[in-house]
Amino acid sequence: MRHALAPARRRYAQTRLVVAIVGLFVASAITPLSAQSPGPGDVSITVEELPENRHFAIVRTLDEDGYRILSISRTFLNRVRIQAVNDAHLREIVFSPSTGGILRDVILERYGAGGAPG
Repeated sequence: MRHALAPARRRYAQTRLVVAIVGLFVASAITPLSAQSPGPGDVSITVEELPENRHFAIVRTLDEDGYRILSISRTFLNRVRIQAVNDAHLREIVFSPSTGGILRDVILERYGAGGAPG
């Protein structure tokens, strides 16, 4: 003897499947293209564009201006500190990696005609 509720359960399962399929179809139809996940080749990120690597542009500029980088470190507030030296002075630049804004750019020590130490 078959159970009397078996056809009702089957119909209920079929109805739920149809509702799920229609829901997925509607959701994919109204999702804007910009919200869909990008495909291969749609996104191009270079290493310098990453927030944790924003100091590369500052280091490159200092190098072009004749500076030699002494150290790159983090401060207590997670800012990036760059110390650089050239023949005239020792310079310290502190900037925020999240915004890319320079917070401090100071000359710590000026050198005479003898040039930079060491």
